[in-house]
This record gives sequence, C-alpha cells and structure tokens, in this order.
Amino acid sequence: MRFYDPSDPTPSPVSAEAIFPKADTEEACRRCIAMGMVPSVTSVLGVIRQEYVERWKMSEAIKNFQKHGNAWLAVDSMFNSDSRESRFGTEVHDCVHRWLTGQEIVKGRPWDHALPAVDWLRRNMGKLLVSEGTYACRETGTGGTIDIAFESKDGRPVLADIKVVKMRKAYPPKPPLAYRAQLSAYEMMLRARGMPPMQRVSLYLASPFGDMTVPKVTVFLYNRDYEKEFRAALEIWHAQFGGGVEKLAPSD
Repeated sequence: MRFYDPSDPTPSPVSAEAIFPKADTEEACRRCIAMGMVPSVTSVLGVIRQEYVERWKMSEAIKNFQKHGNAWLAVDSMFNSDSRESRFGTEVHDCVHRWLTGQEIVKGRPWDHALPAVDWLRRNMGKLLVSEGTYACRETGTGGTIDIAFESKDGRPVLADIKVVKMRKAYPPKPPLAYRAQLSAYEMMLRARGMPPMQRVSLYLASPFGDMTVPKVTVFLYNRDYEKEFRAALEIWHAQFGGGVEKLAPSD
C-alpha cells in the first residue's frame, strides 16, 4: 500500500509494508496515517472491484503455475511483482514525459506505442502545466502522480491520464469506474493547489501484448465528475485500513 508525505513538497511514494515490515497491511496503514501520511489515489481505488484485472491476474497465475508448479508462488508473483505489461507501460509513460520536457528519447517499441499520444498532444496542447507531477494533498487526503496537465490551444485547462492496455478486437476499450474516479481525484488535488476545473481525458494506448498490436490511441472525454464516487471509495478504504479492530470484552 503506497503513501505520500504531505509535508514534502516533492514527495515520493513509499510502501507502508516496507516502513513497517513486521506489521500486517492494515496495521502498517494505520501507523502511516498516524504519522500524517496520506494514501495514494490508486491504493484507495483498489477497493473498487475490477473484474477484468482479476481475470487477467488469474490467467497469468495459471501460466506461472504450469511453469513452476507451485500455486502459492504463482499467485504471489501476480500480486507482489511487476509484470512485463506494467513495465512496458512505465516505459511508454517515460517516453511521453521525455518528449514533453524536451529530453532525449530512445527510439524503440515503447516510443512507437507512445507516438499516437504524442501526436494527439501535439495537435491539442498549447502550454504544458504538469508532466509526471507528484503531489500529496492534505485537503483531499490522498497523493499521487499526475501524468499530464496542460492548456489547450484554445486556452482550456486539460488533465490527461495515459493507460497502456491490451486492446481486444471483440471488446472495445471502456474506462472502468476506478479510472474515471482516478482523474477526478487528481483534479481535486490540482484544484486544492489553486488550479481551475479541468477537462478530464483518458488516453488509451494499445499494448503490443494484446490482440491489437499496432500503436493506436483511443481518447475518452469525461463530462461528468466522479468526485463523489472517489470520496465514497476513500471512506471505504479508511474503514478497511484506517481504523482499528475493536477487541471483544472477555466473557464471564
């Protein structure tokens, strides 16, 4: 479970389990909260079930079991380590960030799959406001890393989040509730820093590991705000990880 320190102007995510290795997850989270730290937006949104993610993890765990023959290790490998898909997604994010900030870009498959998003940004972005900005916000009680915020060429503030996903020919991509609420949570954090309300946008980039292996971007614009849904998830998260377990009185 990841946490951020609001007293740090440039906070880095830290693992509650790494800070308190001898405590279970719930106790480690309670101790982080007692220290004044705030949970990451994505950790909070983990309370929202995403069936497609569960199905993918089960299929990968089965493949791991077939290879190594240990069921517990197969499951743990999916929940405790990075996959090739997540590593590739990180590389694509880095390519976009490097292009936005004028850094040297290493050409290769991650850059090829980042290009559709870069082309979309080139057509729509006027002034860059944020690229891979990490924040911790006491007002919203959360922290996280915001992919991109910019002013459009016609002066509108825009908040964009990149997802690298396995696109299926039979099932067009559709952002789940957690992704929609994630953008609203990030906008809340930026508004707490004095920025105006923003148009929220998801940029779905095709992963080479899915059915559609060629680089492609699908853009989703959100006109509805999901702040209430995020606050509901935050309340559930605190009920699960932020509160203590009441001890029963001894029976007579």
